[in-house]
Amino acid sequence: MRRHRGAPPAEQNLAGYARWLGGFLDSIGIAGPVTLVGHSFGGGVAIQSAHDLGARVSRLVLVNSVGGAAWSPGGGDVRPIGERPLWAWGAAATGDALAIRPSVAGLLAITADAVGNVLRNPLAMWRLSHLARNADLRGELDELAERGLPVTLLWGGDDTFIPRASFESLRIALRNPTVVTVAGNHGWLIDDPHGFGTAMATVFGAEQTQPHTPAAVTL
Repeated sequence: MRRHRGAPPAEQNLAGYARWLGGFLDSIGIAGPVTLVGHSFGGGVAIQSAHDLGARVSRLVLVNSVGGAAWSPGGGDVRPIGERPLWAWGAAATGDALAIRPSVAGLLAITADAVGNVLRNPLAMWRLSHLARNADLRGELDELAERGLPVTLLWGGDDTFIPRASFESLRIALRNPTVVTVAGNHGWLIDDPHGFGTAMATVFGAEQTQPHTPAAVTL
């Protein structure tokens, strides 16, 4: 299997990542439709990919995903998420990180990966953060709903990093999709991998009786 390189700087946007995913699927020989599972920024990539790759995606599972583009300061009026102050993002991210209790091995792996990415390409990390903070994929979600693509929202109900208003915006754009809510914050699946497995079994329960479940790609 040939090595597939990451996206070049000019392609470091959601549409570029969707094209990269299409090329990656080609490189590993997956021609049939796949289920995309995306968490956080990976959810944004999954949404764009499902929109752009058409019939190559048969189902979408969004786990505390970006893309709703809504923010409600103090439970007040809903505003565009681009207006959310950086300090509010930072406070939510810090609180979420402190609440996560991964294993020692998991913590070492996460730290090494994050630090390595920042040191190797800090500009790319800044671009990714900017994309995540401002992602508005409601139009793409509306088109996916129009196509009838099966979409499930899998959500840690205590998430403050992705505001509740953004989750509601995703749900409205998808025209009330299936929602599975679990206890936990933005990184609940890191804190409780067994619980994540159980939640995913619930999401895919209807498919487990089928003899030919499409391949799943997690972003």
